[in-house]
Amino acid sequence: MNCRNAAAALVTALTCLVLITGAQARTPDREQPIDLESNRAEIDNVRGISTYTGDVVLTQGSMVITGDRMVVHTREADDRRVLDRIEVDGSPATYEQLPEDQTDKVHAEAPRMEYYSRGPQRIYLLQGAELWQRENRMSGEEIRVNLETQEAQAEGREDRRTRTIFFPAEETDDP
Repeated sequence: MNCRNAAAALVTALTCLVLITGAQARTPDREQPIDLESNRAEIDNVRGISTYTGDVVLTQGSMVITGDRMVVHTREADDRRVLDRIEVDGSPATYEQLPEDQTDKVHAEAPRMEYYSRGPQRIYLLQGAELWQRENRMSGEEIRVNLETQEAQAEGREDRRTRTIFFPAEETDDP
């Protein structure tokens, strides 16, 4: 193969790699449609409040929130309704999501959760909370997570202190 053919083959291979990589990029969860399933639904479009009860499952992209009761608040924006916040009660309520550019899902459980999509996307885990990703765990009476910056704050109470268990990442020998 001469230099010209080798260069053309390399350019073709790199172009294919870029196209394949671009095709594998995930659409952000916030831009995905919301799918809600429950045993009962009460929807008030005027106030922008919907209440779902009985084995409630909300899915948006990789995000899944479950509970016994879910209240969804929406607001008007550009002549359509958009998600504002979600209040979830369960035994327990659960949350899972695959953060962008990561390979492991984040999981959470608490008797009560509040998810906010407006402003920085965040979730509050209340009344005895657990948050984990792989073997790394955090627990406390309340955990507040900024999903955009991946920062978490835990608070305890007198009879239940916060607890964090994390495993350092394995070091590589890369220079």
